[in-house]
Order: sequence, then structure tokens, then C-alpha cells
Amino acid sequence: MYSINKMFRSFLSNQSGNVAMIAGLMAVPLLLVSGISVDTINAIKTRTTLQAAADAAALAAALDVGLTDAELTVIVKKYAKENGVDRSVTDLILVDGKFNSTDGTFNVEIKGNVTNAFFGMVGMPKSDIGVFSQVSLGARAIDVALVLDTTGSMAGSKMTSLKTAANLFVNTVEAEKASFNSLKVGIVPFAEYVNVGSTLGSMAVAESGGGPTSGCVGSRSAAHRTSITGSEPYTIMPFSNCTAELLPLTSNLDLVRSKIASLPTSSKTYIPAGLLWGWQLLNSDAPYTQAMTPAQLEYANGRKIMILMTDGANTASAIDADASHSGSVVNDANDLTAETCSKAKADNIYIYTISFMITDPTIQTILDSCATTTANSYNADNSAQLIAAFSEIGAELAQIRLTQ
Repeated sequence: MYSINKMFRSFLSNQSGNVAMIAGLMAVPLLLVSGISVDTINAIKTRTTLQAAADAAALAAALDVGLTDAELTVIVKKYAKENGVDRSVTDLILVDGKFNSTDGTFNVEIKGNVTNAFFGMVGMPKSDIGVFSQVSLGARAIDVALVLDTTGSMAGSKMTSLKTAANLFVNTVEAEKASFNSLKVGIVPFAEYVNVGSTLGSMAVAESGGGPTSGCVGSRSAAHRTSITGSEPYTIMPFSNCTAELLPLTSNLDLVRSKIASLPTSSKTYIPAGLLWGWQLLNSDAPYTQAMTPAQLEYANGRKIMILMTDGANTASAIDADASHSGSVVNDANDLTAETCSKAKADNIYIYTISFMITDPTIQTILDSCATTTANSYNADNSAQLIAAFSEIGAELAQIRLTQ
């Protein structure tokens, strides 16, 4: 009897089989965890493959403007195949490419599903995977007119800062030159007048005491004062203290830097003159024909940029009697500034304004409104902010970038 009881108690207290029993019980969740890991890793790998194909297709499409959505979709399918998408997914549900002309973006979407090894055991035989890629196409070709205040109030450290800032802008866009189909920059120094040199030819009428080579251009009559069209000629003013001659658009950025380095300072402020000739520079019609034509602009998804920088309010105004800017009716000059801005923007000119240490609220409001968007209006209170403004604009212009 004692032996039987002892054996029974020994059996009950024996733990030698617990490991095998516990291992058996744990096998199922371990297998499920392993299965979940396999399915998760497979989904991640598939998503990575799809995303690479979408990004490659979007970037490739951005290098060839003018594609139809159907042509873009062909490119997407090509890159999907080359990246092994068809081998990574069980079913390829969607391969789509579209160009959004409103915001200038190429949008690529790829969707598919993969078979689950273990999720299928709990009612999820497949997992849907979708990716999206967007490339923002900035202006692939840009014409830029730097309209720079060279009035007497810019003398000294202000002009030194402006030269530094403008050069930084040129260097910034030049660093991205390989990304552009075309990159041209021109300079329009302005004060009371703009100096166009001898480029106007038969479009100019020389006043007494002046000549076709003196270069200072007065205003046309009131009906054409804020227009670059029409047959009414410009008047060359008989002054020798005109600011530096403008530089038409050029792809030679060394010439641009040289012009910036030579900018002088003198005379009063008449902002409408700078705006008008910046606009004129960006127009492909005579007297300057370096700018993109409307057809070229559309084909290259281009943009015409005017960057207006000034340090103060208008201190001169136009006079009908002699085409000069020797008047002092500031309100008239302000009205013409606003009107010229509006007309230039209506002519597809994209305007940035940089106010440098301006304290006059009236001209500040006009300059803010002159800019194409609120974000395009910069108010620099010191040299560092002026340099930062030019740098930021340079970095923003015409970059092709993967946005999503």
C-alpha cells in the first residue's frame, strides 16, 4: 500500500514533461508571429518597390514637358515593369499618371495587392498596397529681370549690401543651371530714369540737347505711360547723370555679375520707370527680343520673373509737357506704380518685391500688392534680411523637386 501511494504521489509531482507541453502550447502563437512578420516584411518590400517605380516615373516625366496623360501613363507602366512591380504584386490594380497644369505637378499612382501567407488564415488573403509620387515642376526655363534701385539714398552700405545680395541670387540660380532648359537674367537699374543706351533706335525721339546715345528714357503720353505696346515713340532725355545702362536678358551670368558690380547711385526715385523697363525686357517684342516668346514659354513650362527691389518711396513724377520725370506729385507716381504692376502681372510676369528699410506705409502697401502673391513680398529691415530675401528667391525659382 505504501509503495502504491508513493508511486502515485511521485507521478503527480513529476515535472519532466512540462517543457514539451509548454512548447506545444506556444508553437501556435510563435508560428502566427512568424507568419505576421513574413507578411509584414513582404508588404514593406513590395511598397518600397512600388514607390521606387512611382518616383522614377514621375521624375522621368518631369524631364519631358508636353506629355499627355496617356503618354505619362505609358512611362509609369514602363518604370513599373523595369522595377519589378509585376513580380512583386499578385494583382496590379492601377498604374496611372497625370499632369496637373494648375500647380505644375506630375502625379503618379500605383496600386496592387500581395497574397498573405498567414493573414489569409484569419480571413485576409490579400493586402492592398498603394503608393503616390508627385514631382513639382518649377519653371524649366526662366527669364529674370532684376529691377534694382540705384537712387542716391542707396549710396554706401546699402548699395554694398545690394550687390552682395544680387550676386548671391545669381550664384544660387547658376548652381541649378543644369536643371534649366533656359536661364537668362537681365538687369534694370533705375532712379529717376532708366538708361536704355542706344537700343531703341527708331523707337526713340531725341530731345533738344539729348541724343540717341544718351540713353535716359522719359515717359510717353498719359495714354501709354503704363504700357509697353503702341507706336508712340519714347523720348530720350537731355541728361548726362542717368543711371547705369540696363543689361538685356543674357545667359552669360558673368556679364550679369559684372553689371551688378558696376552699379552707381544717384538721383531721385521713380519706380514706374523701373517696372516698365523690367517688363519691357521680359517681352519678346522689339526693342528687346531675348525673352521667351509665348509659344516657347508654354512649351518649356517657363516663367518670366521680375524682382523689384527699392529702398524708398517715389520722390519724382512724370510731366506731360516734356516727357520728363521732374515733377513731385508723389500720388501720381504711386498710382502709376500700382497700375504698371497690375498690367505686368496680367501679361504673365511673375513679380517679387523686396522693400529695403522702407518706412513709408503707402509705398509699402503698394509694393505688397505689386507682388504676385503675399509670399512674394519681402520686407528687409537690414542688410542680412536683404541678402536672405534674394537667397530665398533664388533657391525657390524653377526647381524640379520630388514633393511626395
